[in-house]
Amino acid sequence: MSFLSNNMTLKHFEPYSKIKLFLILVLLLIIAFFYFQGTSAGFVFVIFIVILLLREGLEIDLKKERYRKILSFFGINIGIWKPLPKTEYISVFKTIKNSRIRSRSAETTHGFIVYKVNLFYSQNKHLEIYISEDKSEVFKLAKQIASILNVEVFDATKNK
Repeated sequence: MSFLSNNMTLKHFEPYSKIKLFLILVLLLIIAFFYFQGTSAGFVFVIFIVILLLREGLEIDLKKERYRKILSFFGINIGIWKPLPKTEYISVFKTIKNSRIRSRSAETTHGFIVYKVNLFYSQNKHLEIYISEDKSEVFKLAKQIASILNVEVFDATKNK
């Protein structure tokens, strides 16, 4: 399985959260309500939908040795390219991503394990390039990028 496109670029976006999708649905219903009432006031909410549909991500072009943090809206990516720093190593580590669940009278936090791939440079600076719940997927990507950049992959997923 190859994560990189033919021109050796990697794009990774934050997935849409369930709350964002719910808010988009509610806003669409409000727009429909105002439309069927014979007023165009609901179209003010279109701006909010556009903001909710924006996705943040990172694009790395390994062939040209550059990267950019991007905002994407329906496949249109906006971001400024920067030179990829001299990578010292790639690290894969495990962390807990928390999700808050609320009801009228209670609130709870549910955590689940995710794996992150970081590109380290200048001793302690890093770029977070990928997040997934699948450990094998993350390691395949890390090894593929490490072979292109000629660096090592460090496994920081093991408990001490």
